[in-house]
Amino acid sequence: MNSHIIELKQHTPLIHFQSKQQGATIRATELKPKIDSFIMNRLNDVAPELFERYQRVINEDNFPIKSCISSKYKISITSTYLKNGDSKRTPYFGDNKSGVMLLKDIKVKIFSYNRELAELIRDMLPYVLVIENFGTRQSKGFGSFTTLSISKDEYERILKLSSDTIVYHKEVKNGRNVLEEINKDYNLLKAGVNNPYTRRYEKSKLFFYMNEKNIKSEKAMIKSKLRDEFEEIYNSLEGDSERYKISNLSNCTYRYVRAMLGLAEHFEYKTKVADEKINIEICDNEKAVERFKSPIQFKVFENNIYLIIKNIPNEMYNREFSFKLGKTIKKNGEKHQDSVDPDFLTIRTPTKDEFDLCDFVKAKIGSLNYKEVM
Repeated sequence: MNSHIIELKQHTPLIHFQSKQQGATIRATELKPKIDSFIMNRLNDVAPELFERYQRVINEDNFPIKSCISSKYKISITSTYLKNGDSKRTPYFGDNKSGVMLLKDIKVKIFSYNRELAELIRDMLPYVLVIENFGTRQSKGFGSFTTLSISKDEYERILKLSSDTIVYHKEVKNGRNVLEEINKDYNLLKAGVNNPYTRRYEKSKLFFYMNEKNIKSEKAMIKSKLRDEFEEIYNSLEGDSERYKISNLSNCTYRYVRAMLGLAEHFEYKTKVADEKINIEICDNEKAVERFKSPIQFKVFENNIYLIIKNIPNEMYNREFSFKLGKTIKKNGEKHQDSVDPDFLTIRTPTKDEFDLCDFVKAKIGSLNYKEVM
């Protein structure tokens, strides 16, 4: 049996269903499929020299296509932080949850009867760790790991090789939390800021980008329709009444613009009644892209944030969605859903001519202090 041991460094907390268990770290059942997929689908493009060196073992015999058959190597992941006491649970975004942060002694052990195959896994593991995050909320920077010895320059080199588009970088200083910074930046890109406690209200970068094209968002369409057809609900919405004043937008082009940065299942609006919320359920009329994730991924290396752009599937453009209007009422500790209008509105996502993700990020990311990785 040929074996290799590689020590890892964790850069952000890991969140998964075992997070409350002692010794929780990356699961082999998550890491191994990502390794297999990278080798069979991306290694030749990202690291052609590795592909050429190990071409003899990159085949369906060692990496079966059928998911029920395991590839011919094994990995195990261990952490010894319990002996050292060097672990902590990190709360995030005000949620009543936490992620596991292991400060040292995370080891990946690779086993195979095939010497070359074991060496292939050893040599390409740094690539997979740079490209992928693990656990939940991966696109928001959670679950970022690297091999212990990798440098910042090598990290950026791999990121650029693995991306079809520009990679952006931001250094977080003065002790600020990188995950809170990512959350803030992503909200500013997609949804804007509306904090009733600090009374801070800021429209999103996406709003301004589409507004320059004279395209209004689904949010404006929802508020306009509520104002015109559901006045009682409209007047019950929490917040500064001046903010919700909407001019006549009947001649505007409306698009479901936020969907292009990740598809939500519903929207919620707070009302002036504490136990009541207005909700909008979102349905894909063709039932094909309900699981579309954000094409923007954040990676973390020490105190550095990297923003990577992924391709948006063609079927997400000019696609029709239905919005259903409802109300959530909390009574005696239980939530009750009331349907108000199941045919509230239909709206399409932007066409390719109306929205270019790379152009949007390039135009707006500089205001958040990101710079292109050269």
